[in-house]
Amino acid sequence: MNIILFTQDEIDKPLPRHDRRTEHLIKVLHKKAGDTFKAGLLGGNTGQGCITGIDGDGSVHCALRLDEKPPQKMLLSIALGFPRQIQLRRILRALSSMGIPEINLLSCDLGEKSYRDTKLLQDGGAEVAMREGLEQARDTVMPVLRVWDSVDLFISSRKFASQTSDAKAQRGNLVPLEICADNAEGCASLSSVQLSRGQSVLLAVGPERGWSERERGLFDAGGYLRCSFGERAMSTETACIALSAVLLSRVIDTVFKKNS
Repeated sequence: MNIILFTQDEIDKPLPRHDRRTEHLIKVLHKKAGDTFKAGLLGGNTGQGCITGIDGDGSVHCALRLDEKPPQKMLLSIALGFPRQIQLRRILRALSSMGIPEINLLSCDLGEKSYRDTKLLQDGGAEVAMREGLEQARDTVMPVLRVWDSVDLFISSRKFASQTSDAKAQRGNLVPLEICADNAEGCASLSSVQLSRGQSVLLAVGPERGWSERERGLFDAGGYLRCSFGERAMSTETACIALSAVLLSRVIDTVFKKNS
């Protein structure tokens, strides 16, 4: 935990003794009254916290000075065929720590239907996983998490959004590069992908059984570039994180070029 995150309604309240943040401050970091720590407001600024007192019951009082902007989000969004729950938790944590601003979960033709009913989306587990990613990266802003009942609905929604004037203004008239990860024969190599300066990327990664031919047709019709990542069949988790890392290196490079 590299930052202690607070919600707005916790700002003027002590952290309870058995709160995980209290235990991290006192037992892991060995902080005491008068010591400072990295702090942030969930959805807001970061800055410094100071322990102003520790009650007899172990509650910790903190004063916060939050006057710094959180890290900038990356120009890479993810669409992901539903993985199994244990993988989904790790994926959400990792993508959140990597600065991914938007995560879309897709019900796919060949995906396991029971994965769509994961309790993570019902009991707050998804938010907990993403918050852990923020704590790792010293970030405060949660990724936007959306769930889609089919690839059809996801692609059509993106097409509609791209036609609005607001969307065009936000992307500075640069069309986002939309990539569908696919190791089917005849796909372009991921290494051949070229980005313009400041161009954003959407990466779609299928479920463990891959995309159906029908879905491949939808991506093709939607203007997605289907790219191969080699002949090996990866788990959804491995493919998602590995390909995100590769594309982030390209995205970061174009940002540096834009600002140089």
